[in-house]
Amino acid sequence: MEMVFYPDQRLRQVCERVDIFDERLQQVAVKMIDMMHRRRGIGLAAPQVGLLVRLIVVCPSGVAGEEYVLVNPEVAPFTRTDVYEEGCLSLPGVFAEVERSSSIFCRAQNIFGKRIEFEADGLLARVIQHETDHLNGILFIDRITPEQMKKIEKQLRQLESKYGSGQT
Repeated sequence: MEMVFYPDQRLRQVCERVDIFDERLQQVAVKMIDMMHRRRGIGLAAPQVGLLVRLIVVCPSGVAGEEYVLVNPEVAPFTRTDVYEEGCLSLPGVFAEVERSSSIFCRAQNIFGKRIEFEADGLLARVIQHETDHLNGILFIDRITPEQMKKIEKQLRQLESKYGSGQT
């Protein structure tokens, strides 16, 4: 399992729903959690490791054992928003302010296929929204202002130069 970096086109794909909850899916989730922690991230989506399925792992605390594994997540944002700086393991070194809902309602399945529903706020809500965006081919840079984009254009060009033109 390897990281996928911007501008790889797999990051722009809409991912397939997970219908089979087996040992392989559990192994993928464990590997994703390990990779997220090794890279000092607080969230990781399957397309970031080249898998085009609707699976995310999040751990806003950064503490091993406190991870959420969400399969087929659906997010309903509430109306209040806030702006906070975000980064992404697939865009190393790139940070920009993103406006998102400060609280959400999340519907998903756990790693065994059981349906779960919960409300989240703060950093957990932000990370779930960021990672769920990945499942729909949306990057955080798609949600920033033109002013923020101007600030990171050079970094994006450097990533394009380092990791290719976006072709897989």
